[in-house]
Amino acid sequence: MASDILGTLSLLKERMKEAEHIAKQIGEVIGLVSPFEGTVSGIEGKIKILIDTPKYLELKKSIARHGAILAIVDIATLEIISVKVVEWSRIDYYSQYGREEGLTPYSITYDERGLITRPQAIAEPLLAFKLKEEELNEGSVANYVIEPRSPVVLPRPEYLETLIGIRGEIVLGALTIGEEIARVKDEIAKVKIPLNDMLYHTFIVGTTGSGKTSFIKNLIRALLLTGNVNNKVAMVCIDDNGDYVQTIFDPKWEISEDEKKAELDLAKKLYGGTGGLKRITVILPITRYFIEKHNITSLSKLAEKYYDIFLSKLIKYSEREIEVNFSESTERNIGEIYLKINGEDRVIEVIPYSLSFSDVKNRLAELYPFFTALAREGISAVLRYVEENSGKSVYIKGKRTFPVPEIDGTLKSYLHCINTLYNESRYWFSDQVRVHTKTLESIIRALTRLHEMGIFDVKIGDTYVKEPEIETFVKENTLTVFDLHALETKVGVASSAKRVLTLGILNRILEWKMAKEFEETPITLVLVDEAHRFFPRSAEGEREYVEYVSNALERIARQGRVRGLGLLLSTHSPKDVHSVVLNLCNTKIIFRLDPSVISDLDLPKEYRNFVTKASDRVGVMKSHALRLHYVTFKTTLPVLGHFKR
Repeated sequence: MASDILGTLSLLKERMKEAEHIAKQIGEVIGLVSPFEGTVSGIEGKIKILIDTPKYLELKKSIARHGAILAIVDIATLEIISVKVVEWSRIDYYSQYGREEGLTPYSITYDERGLITRPQAIAEPLLAFKLKEEELNEGSVANYVIEPRSPVVLPRPEYLETLIGIRGEIVLGALTIGEEIARVKDEIAKVKIPLNDMLYHTFIVGTTGSGKTSFIKNLIRALLLTGNVNNKVAMVCIDDNGDYVQTIFDPKWEISEDEKKAELDLAKKLYGGTGGLKRITVILPITRYFIEKHNITSLSKLAEKYYDIFLSKLIKYSEREIEVNFSESTERNIGEIYLKINGEDRVIEVIPYSLSFSDVKNRLAELYPFFTALAREGISAVLRYVEENSGKSVYIKGKRTFPVPEIDGTLKSYLHCINTLYNESRYWFSDQVRVHTKTLESIIRALTRLHEMGIFDVKIGDTYVKEPEIETFVKENTLTVFDLHALETKVGVASSAKRVLTLGILNRILEWKMAKEFEETPITLVLVDEAHRFFPRSAEGEREYVEYVSNALERIARQGRVRGLGLLLSTHSPKDVHSVVLNLCNTKIIFRLDPSVISDLDLPKEYRNFVTKASDRVGVMKSHALRLHYVTFKTTLPVLGHFKR
């Protein structure tokens, strides 16, 4: 018996020594599991730990917070257990003489000896890991009793990320405990996500000024830098606010020098530094109205006018020395803006974008989301009749032979022909195309609306502008901005035109991905900023639109996911976007929100309370890519150009 006890003691001594060694490998030993509780039970998932007072005073801002993540090296198993602190207590030595102030026989003085007691914390076990060759394995649920006296560790950032289930290569921001960045000395822990998990789609939400756009611009830099190193990533931004063309410029931070120094240090650790992109592509939707108003006769002239109207004011605001030149490539159908910013070359490719009716008429039903269901079914029959009888004479029963106007492939000619036939005899025309007169009227209204948008059959000089080939703007390690902010059209149709163009480009990217399914193409991430404008939860008088685009979005998301197409959908309130957006996005990035709109996000109470009070650029990530599903983080001021207007 005595020998068994001695053997056990020898084994425990050896294990305690080895546990201490492992603890020092992964971080800084700051305390131990309390030996004063008799036994430590894992059944209720609570562990009491004692922290060395000198370590507590030194590291208080890093550890003494609800939600702090620590590690315990279990003496029995030598596994590393990540734990989350749920309660802290700090007891003055003199409180042991009387639990109430009136019962304490000693005078209350400033006596440092009262603070020598060890701080205590209650923690919940999370995951258990083995350390092998200085790396942690994938880990499993920690559901067993943890030994008293096991060392408690403040993990180094590279281990902390694994201990709470963070993995991946795309940096989203700095891990925080509350709003305090998790750091050990000069190193910080990062919140990351695997690039492939972004194909399961991301929803980004936050009230105005909460840091949503700053986060997205920083994410763009992280994605494109990652693409340069490991992957082929292309990013397309559908921008209705004009925020993302600014990424060609360097950021301008209006903060004090001390604040700037701290932000620059954090930006370097997270994103490799700051500075505008060297090259971006702008898809510029143009209309007949825009071409005529500005007398655009060449691609070079188009690039120059785009600069004058939309970029020159940004350059003035940036307060940097800039030289500007323009050129064009008719072979590639682009205009180019060459910028030299403080001696450094930057290039903006400007690709004009409009729709050729002859190219899109066969997919008009999916392109125009405002059709009624019957009009969507009947439009092909109407167009086919016009094409078959263009320039011919038809016999209208009871009337003379009637000449059908000739079409030239443009929407204008189709609309003229249809209107002529309808005005000659609506009931006869309805019978010929087998479409009810009310539906026929609906089709004519839709075609008239499309024509008024001015986005069809646009000419620059003598050349019709068509949709560019996808390969010209979905390019690896490149940001392409579909600048809807620059769309100039007649009053009353701009919103509809933007919706048509957005739906059109999303469908074309998906079709391209499907056609190239067995070929190598870059992972393509499409950001739809202000997503509620395109995928609303409800819209008065637009029932058909809401229903159609929700179905279209679901199709794009589900079919695109397996073909390397991911969506990032950004808005200021979850209640404004269609519920399909929330259902499709497996990762949610949540910045400060009003309490009245949080219920749709299904956050635990502690995170609901957090996001209602969070500072700018501090948020919650909810994702299946995280082992623990939730984490809080902070991003820097924008590392790419971001100017207030």
